[in-house]
Order: sequence, then C-alpha cells, then structure tokens
Amino acid sequence: TVAVSTAFSQDRLWLNGKEEEGASTSKRFRACVDNIKKLAGDYVDETTGKVVIAKADWTNLHVHVSSYNTFPTAAGMASSAAGYAALV
Repeated sequence: TVAVSTAFSQDRLWLNGKEEEGASTSKRFRACVDNIKKLAGDYVDETTGKVVIAKADWTNLHVHVSSYNTFPTAAGMASSAAGYAALV
C-alpha cells in the first residue's frame, strides 16, 4: 500500500508492520521511489477530469509505503529482497 501527501515530511517504509529506520536515505529505497516519481504523470480525477497532482509536482511529494510478505524474516538476503520486491 502506498499513500502520498503534502503533509508527509519524508518518504517512509514499513515492512511487515515495522518501520524501516533510515529508509528515506537507503540507496535501494531511494532508487525505487525517485524513479517512480520521475515516471509518474498527471493524476486526473476520473469524475471531474481535473488534474489532482501535476507531473511536475511529484518530486515535491512524499510517500509512505507499507509492504507485507510471507517470506521468512531473517533469512538473509532473500528475505530482504522479498520485502523490497513489492516496491517494483
């Protein structure tokens, strides 16, 4: 699940209900979030047809990401990769 808001002060990540401290500066997390923001286009309200978020505004917004997986935790690199796989 991903939420976007002008009220958020930084990008944040929760894996299996636990916030990942330092995620906002993590190279892997930054690569995913920053590239998704670059690819994002205008977000248009389907009912009114009005642009809610303009393409140029995505870089100024912050996201909160919550990811859950059933891969065993603390199973080395595989569990870390499984948690981040939900981002891409």
